[in-house]
Amino acid sequence: MSSDIANFWIHTTVKIINENNKTGTGFLISKPDLSTPGKGRVFLVTNKHVIAKTLKERTEVCKINALFNFIDNNHSSIYTESIEISLKNGSDWREHEDPDTDVLAIDITLICIKNQHRLFTKQIPYDLIGDSEKLLENKISIAEEIFVIGYPLGLTHKNTSIPLVRKGISSTIIGEQLEDKTKEDNKLRTRTLKAFLIDGAIIPGSSGSPVVLQPIGFRMGANNQMQLRMGNNMLLGIVAKSRYIPMNSETEKYERYSGLGLAFDGNTIKEVIDLFGQ
Repeated sequence: MSSDIANFWIHTTVKIINENNKTGTGFLISKPDLSTPGKGRVFLVTNKHVIAKTLKERTEVCKINALFNFIDNNHSSIYTESIEISLKNGSDWREHEDPDTDVLAIDITLICIKNQHRLFTKQIPYDLIGDSEKLLENKISIAEEIFVIGYPLGLTHKNTSIPLVRKGISSTIIGEQLEDKTKEDNKLRTRTLKAFLIDGAIIPGSSGSPVVLQPIGFRMGANNQMQLRMGNNMLLGIVAKSRYIPMNSETEKYERYSGLGLAFDGNTIKEVIDLFGQ
């Protein structure tokens, strides 16, 4: 029997190619319109730096391309098409207001409506985002088994844009702020992030990948009773960066991949989507 990862999550991602021909990952989230039953919006969520490195550069980006999977007229096979997403209209996208929080969303509702009969994609419901309330309710913390789904190193399947799936664990407490240091103008600056670290699933090029809680049948609930966890589990966050270790040799200084990755939590994803309003 195939898993929720195979049936659902791998179909929520798209490969993004920016104007500089750099690749990254994005994933689709749907949010219902509470004022109009049956209506809603679809967002493509990714990292800011996947679009462009700085805010000034992002405001000057005209378009990106995303690889979507489609199903043929006979509903017998899947193929990939590149769809151009215009960013000329500033109302189409929002980014997190905190400069250190590397999360951005693009409203692609019209693209999904236009291609609704051909698209072979799925959308993560807004209420599957692991915000503070869901983390507490499900006792999500540290050493959680997770899957990271995306296009590391730009890799993908030959005939479709089905992503790669990697497995790891959460190395820090999800939902507790993380303190780290970043280098700016040859100086170290301490920053506090709504983020967590992942071990074992992050390799360079994973930017924008969704972090998904591993599907399991039962776990201890908030009332210390074993509870059945139903459905397609939970979106815990979004990968933003691979971590490296500074190294020294007799002749040079260099960095070595640490195996750790930085992911911003579900709260940051909701905060960006909520910037669009209802």
